[in-house]
Amino acid sequence: MAAVNGSGRFDLLVSDVVLTGPMSGFELAEWFYRRQSDIRVLFMSGYPRDDGSKAGAGGRRERMLQKPIARDELIRAVREELGHARG
Repeated sequence: MAAVNGSGRFDLLVSDVVLTGPMSGFELAEWFYRRQSDIRVLFMSGYPRDDGSKAGAGGRRERMLQKPIARDELIRAVREELGHARG
C-alpha cells in the first residue's frame, strides 16, 4: 500500500476478490474509496455471482468478471470502465 499513499490518482482498480494478506478485494476497494471516492472498480473472481456485479458501499456498482476471463473480455471491461472515469 505504500506505493499508493502518495498524491497520485487512479482511474481504475482491478482486483481479485480473494487476496493473500490482511484484506479482501472488497476491503481493498473500500480503502481506495476512502482516499478517492470517484475511482472505478473492476473485480474478478472464480466464485459464481448472480448478476455480474455487486452493490458497493454508498450504492456504488462494481463490475464482477468471472474467471477464467478471455483477454478480449478483460480489455472490453477495462475500456468500458475507463470510459466512465472522471477527468
